[in-house]
Amino acid sequence: MTDLADPDADALEQDAADLPSDRYFDRELSWLAFNERVLELAEDEVVPLLERAKFLAIFASNLDEFYMVRVAGLKRRLATGIAVRAASGMLPREVHEAILAATRTLMARHAALFRAQVGPQLASHGIEVLRFEDLGEAERAAVAAVFDERVFPVLTPLASVSASGDPRETEAEQAQNEFGTALNHDDERLGKAIEDE
Repeated sequence: MTDLADPDADALEQDAADLPSDRYFDRELSWLAFNERVLELAEDEVVPLLERAKFLAIFASNLDEFYMVRVAGLKRRLATGIAVRAASGMLPREVHEAILAATRTLMARHAALFRAQVGPQLASHGIEVLRFEDLGEAERAAVAAVFDERVFPVLTPLASVSASGDPRETEAEQAQNEFGTALNHDDERLGKAIEDE
């Protein structure tokens, strides 16, 4: 009778055992590193100004989606008690803490870059970001008309429950709580639209 053990397979197993345990990057942290490269393009003063502004917008949009999809999924795993180590060797709680630390730093860089460089440079070319309260009466009326005619008709109020069927905090609500929301929930028209559903 011959021995069926494959000596090459044994050698591969031994080689795998000799590899460092931190040889894999975490998927979520790797994605944040990618988005940091987008921010670095915005920080590069050789890049034309409008491109820098565009990279700032892309960075923010990417981060928003990251929180709504990936961080929400990670929080769902934490809430359900699924604490399985990823290939990176990190537990979900460790990944979540690392994400929070990294995003705080990235968001601070993003805001500082806009405030100190990109915003003032855009303003020197007549492009400004204004708050509603900074507008004159005629400008406010024009903005309100655009909102009423173009934006409000396409807003779709959504009611949802979490994946478990629990109507408490959904992933979208978690993302809004962590990242903030731009929508004014006190708008009477929005409340009316929800009641009409």
